[in-house]
Amino acid sequence: MSRLLAVVCSLAVGVALAAAAEEPQAASAELSPRSEEIMVLGVFHLNEKIIDAAKPGSLAAINRSLIGWRPNAVIVEWLPADWPAGEGRDYRHLGDVETLANLWRLELDGSAERLEQLLDEPLVQRDLILAGKLFYLTGDQLNAAYYWWMADKNGLATAELSGLTHDNLKHNEQGVHGFEIAFALAHDRVYSFDYQGDDASWLLGTAMEEAESEGTAEDIAQMEALNAETGVIKRLLADVDTADLVAFYRVLNGEEWMELQHWAHHEIYPQIRFRAYGLRLTANLELRNARMFEYVERAIRDAKAQRTLVLVGAGHKYFLDKRVEWYGYTWVDPLDVLPGN
Repeated sequence: MSRLLAVVCSLAVGVALAAAAEEPQAASAELSPRSEEIMVLGVFHLNEKIIDAAKPGSLAAINRSLIGWRPNAVIVEWLPADWPAGEGRDYRHLGDVETLANLWRLELDGSAERLEQLLDEPLVQRDLILAGKLFYLTGDQLNAAYYWWMADKNGLATAELSGLTHDNLKHNEQGVHGFEIAFALAHDRVYSFDYQGDDASWLLGTAMEEAESEGTAEDIAQMEALNAETGVIKRLLADVDTADLVAFYRVLNGEEWMELQHWAHHEIYPQIRFRAYGLRLTANLELRNARMFEYVERAIRDAKAQRTLVLVGAGHKYFLDKRVEWYGYTWVDPLDVLPGN
């Protein structure tokens, strides 16, 4: 396929997806209302530096409020166990399971069955180290991290294992929020959702690079002007004391943030005319979040959850919240639950 034809086809898909994402009401009008509640909490991608700088007690206060809502399932932004290793933008860096099975003296072929047997035991009686190993051998890096994180809390040594799970995600929102909340509610697993296919990549940087090397001065000027216009989003965040995570989370889940996300992705970026990158960017974002929501619904079915907490980077919240309502679920506003309401 020629490059021009590829761009034309991509533009057609982008227009269709963007239009469908903006006007789904006619298609979804026949969906029956559902009783299941979903709260999508937009969070900041945490790391050790941010956690150290946070005001004392702010993380604990956020967790207490979310635990008090008593979700039946906690879903965090992480690639699911069935995501093919190495496909797309796979950030998991999984170890070789055959080598690990031999090292741990476990049967790889029987690991799924043994895990199911182990999960039949009460959570307080489970061998957390063994359960983590079995989760890992079955491709579930997230729950391996959760079980080894619980083992750490019980004083068991996991130093030789935690490297397989990004230090048990204890400095990321998956551990800081997801594991803490699930553990407090005695959940025997956490659920993962993400989509990292190459058909849903973030295109803005690529667009600018190509415009600078192959576009016109007018193309570059337009993209720079539009990018500068969306700087209001950064200014909104700059006005918040990011060390006060309670206040920060309230901004990331507030009406102004949601309106800015809609404005940027459906009014500003689609104006980029160079190779239709604007519409393609919006279409990719809609696609990624639509695929992510498929995993949310799968988790709800698996957990038979009446209340589901979704922890995700705040840039996703606008796209996911739309789907909660489109598909008939009961939308829960985090501002009604977070401290300071």
